[in-house]
Amino acid sequence: MSAVPATPATSPFQASLLAGQPQQPSRPGPPLWLLAELTYRCPLHCVFCYNPVNFASQTQELCTADWLRVLQQGRALGAVQCGLSGGEPLLRDDLEIIVAEAHRLGYCTAPSARPCCSTRSQSAVHSSCVC
Repeated sequence: MSAVPATPATSPFQASLLAGQPQQPSRPGPPLWLLAELTYRCPLHCVFCYNPVNFASQTQELCTADWLRVLQQGRALGAVQCGLSGGEPLLRDDLEIIVAEAHRLGYCTAPSARPCCSTRSQSAVHSSCVC
């Protein structure tokens, strides 16, 4: 049987099946994206929000050291991009520390902060949108 070349419409795996030469699909690569849900706290009540219905009663959050460890572990697994989300990440007192560690580790960071939610200086957070 002749080999069927892969085309833009078929992957090499699909082409091998069409040619009657089944191959094992390659293993998935490392996670490329780490989404850090830093907090459920948020002053908004958006109808489309995916926070738990009782998010106001959620009082336990990971401490700074735990989040820094999560960032380090994600990077060790191969993640290259980090989303900082929540609720409202600007409500965390340690957000600049978390962003600084993400930068130190080489992440491309993307905060999902909403400017309407905090009077706190956001320059350190928004400057983190560097890849």
